[in-house]
Order: sequence, then structure tokens, then C-alpha cells
Amino acid sequence: MATLKEKAVDWALKEMAFGESRLKSHLAFHPFGHLPVLHHGQFTLYETQAIIRYLDRVLPEPLLRPDASRVAAREQLIGINDS
Repeated sequence: MATLKEKAVDWALKEMAFGESRLKSHLAFHPFGHLPVLHHGQFTLYETQAIIRYLDRVLPEPLLRPDASRVAAREQLIGINDS
């Protein structure tokens, strides 16, 4: 949500009832039954870091993540922290 706000684009949040993430309808979008899931047109993506990387590339400026290859590779710390 912070990425979408920083990019100043219109978006909508779909609330889910308790247990709804385990329904087949949601599992079709996220095989682990977790959140978040992003629906962008006909494209669906899950897992926070993948969603943030995607949104940063397809939405207008400002660029929120490093563009330089070696600097971007240092994002390994984000993965370590998430684990």
C-alpha cells in the first residue's frame, strides 16, 4: 500500500473475511493462501517483494528502488530480514 501511495495512483483494497484466503477462489491466485495478491489488469502477482518490484517498474516516477545492478543486488538484506 505504501508503494501505491508513493506512486500516487488510484487503487482499491479488497477486504477478506476470516478464512477466505483458504478458499479455492483465493488459492487460484496465491498457492500458499496468503496475502497480499495484486491484480493489475489481466496480470496477477503474489508475495510482497515481487509486487513491489513490479509496481516500481510499471508505475510512474518516482523510482523507489535502486536502478543500479550492484546496488539492487544488495537488497539481499531485505530477503534475510523477511526470513
